[in-house]
Amino acid sequence: MFEEVLRHEERYWAEHWPSSLAVNTDQDQQTDGIATPTDAQARKMQSLNRELARQAVAAATLTDIQDEEDAISLLQLLPPNPGENIKDLAEWLRDCYPPHMNGNGHSALWCEHLEPDRIGEHLVVSEADDLEPLLRELLSPSRVGTSSLRTWTILERVSTDPHLNEHAGLILNDVLVEVTQAVHAQVVDSQSPDLAAGFTKLFSAVRSHIEPDEAHEAEQSLSNAGYLTIFLECELAQRAADITRPTDESPEIDRATYASRKSSLSRCLAASGRRDEALETAQEATKLYRTLAEHNPAAYNPDLAMSLNNLANRLAGNGQQREALKTAQEATSLYRTLAEHNPAAYTLNLTKSLNTYADILEWSSNTKEAARIRQERDEVLKRMKEMEEEDDA
Repeated sequence: MFEEVLRHEERYWAEHWPSSLAVNTDQDQQTDGIATPTDAQARKMQSLNRELARQAVAAATLTDIQDEEDAISLLQLLPPNPGENIKDLAEWLRDCYPPHMNGNGHSALWCEHLEPDRIGEHLVVSEADDLEPLLRELLSPSRVGTSSLRTWTILERVSTDPHLNEHAGLILNDVLVEVTQAVHAQVVDSQSPDLAAGFTKLFSAVRSHIEPDEAHEAEQSLSNAGYLTIFLECELAQRAADITRPTDESPEIDRATYASRKSSLSRCLAASGRRDEALETAQEATKLYRTLAEHNPAAYNPDLAMSLNNLANRLAGNGQQREALKTAQEATSLYRTLAEHNPAAYTLNLTKSLNTYADILEWSSNTKEAARIRQERDEVLKRMKEMEEEDDA
């Protein structure tokens, strides 16, 4: 059905097709005598470079082309590059799909898109094998911005096609970290989550083709972005944690990596409101860190303390106050020992753990003990400030 609609559209394309790009224009193809409308239409269809036209319209479907320069730079990436006639191809696109004009007679875009979108999406899928250079450009960090929302949306919709899903996923894998950083920068600058939300949908659609290590590195670049990118961070963390669960016989580094990624995922799940999953994941990470710390306390007690503090928050968030209190107490005890031996490295972590402990005590209606713990926290902060002043002196 879609191809039938496109065949009708091709007749429309042929009406506007520039002579500089015509094919099959030999004079001996012309009929003798007066040409009928049918003959004229047939000659126009014969002159249409169908392959080039389909790819050009697919390119316009995939993105909001900004101006003539943008159109030319993108169309040059198509395999049947028309060379010096590339400007004519750009003009043809604009003639076929003229842009909307504002009250001043100016347009925001070079051209509009093939409609309805389902037809354009079918065209993108059918031409996918020849669009790889174009897709690499459209998915590059330099293209991140408002116009990239259309690219991501179209690719997310057509990702139901396995072949194109793989194409887009492998390309995105190569630039994931840089694109994520570009998204983060623009989201923070605009204070709008729209760009991150659009990219999250595409990432989720193709994530089976993303390497977990790439997802982990990209996730780390979002660690201070807050609520604006939390759902993207969560998707990245889930893919980063999608590695083989280690056994007791697995190398220590593999067990530590798995625990670290599960711990990070737990925090992201909690921040996105998925409390039950966050608790389960935090428990798994803490169990792994406890085993690691038993065999190598010097290396893993800091990680265990961090994981315990995270678990205490997850337990409290799920209403398990007694377990939360016990876990927060253990985390604080560990941090006290760590800060005593290395105050520069662990005093700040101790204050955070004391704060968690005090909050849970208060939620458990033990306000007197909560006040005492907060007083200890304030004293620790005071000592930390004094140490910093001594270092500056």
